[in-house]
Amino acid sequence: MTDIFLSYSSMDLSRVRPIRDGLAEHGFDVFWDQKLPTGKDWDAWIRQHLTAAKCALVVWSKNSVTSRNVRHEATIADGQGKLLAVLIDDLRPEEFPMGLYVSQCAKLDRWSGDANDDAWRNFRDEVEAKLTPRWVKESIDRIEVRLVGEQARREAAEKRNKTFRDQIEKEAHTQAELKHELEEALQEVAALKEKIPHAAHGGDRVLKEVAQEIAALKKELASAAHGRDRAREEIKGLKEELVKAARERDQALGEIAVLRARLEKIVHERIVALLRRPRASKIPLSKS
Repeated sequence: MTDIFLSYSSMDLSRVRPIRDGLAEHGFDVFWDQKLPTGKDWDAWIRQHLTAAKCALVVWSKNSVTSRNVRHEATIADGQGKLLAVLIDDLRPEEFPMGLYVSQCAKLDRWSGDANDDAWRNFRDEVEAKLTPRWVKESIDRIEVRLVGEQARREAAEKRNKTFRDQIEKEAHTQAELKHELEEALQEVAALKEKIPHAAHGGDRVLKEVAQEIAALKKELASAAHGRDRAREEIKGLKEELVKAARERDQALGEIAVLRARLEKIVHERIVALLRRPRASKIPLSKS
């Protein structure tokens, strides 16, 4: 089945050819009545292809707006709801045929043939939208909504992972500080032990003060050890949360892959069904 019926003035052939070639290179099946098959009636031949085409693209120019054939084809396509227009000349509204003026129209009057040109890419997207069945668009929209949701879920999981990593780094820094404090306390204990022999000559008062200092240091050591154990437990919990977040992220990525595969299968099956559906001939068409 023909994707695009290209309606244009034969005087614009050299300007229309890049448009036709660009659409064909993009994968569209384009009919543009270049050679009438032997034994075919021209009027019936054109009528057949216009009726069978999914979209009728009319190339408006200073030549085509005066062509009876182009205006007739555009009128029929408009009646069938598959008309799409493109300008290759800068036309004023009053220059268009009656009833066929469109305010929003692709403009390729300055297009040089560059496939990456913004005007060409916008026009190509418009053709794709015209040829895409409504049910396909709705299916794509629904899946895109789900994909956006999954993307947000993954970003949230990654944000949680970063928070956990920051907390782990902070706890590791705290543990290092506690270790340093413990080492300093042990050094102070060692220094006090060295003072004990010298303090013996100073009497019981000095020994009592040293004993009190040692007891206080032991208490601080016990507190530091308790803080270290608590930090270890918190780090362990954070690591478990990080593993859980990574598992949720992998699950989300797997669901996205399944959704994409399901969409490709649905689109393929529906398009094949549409391509196999016969099209009935509609309005008779004459060509002058």
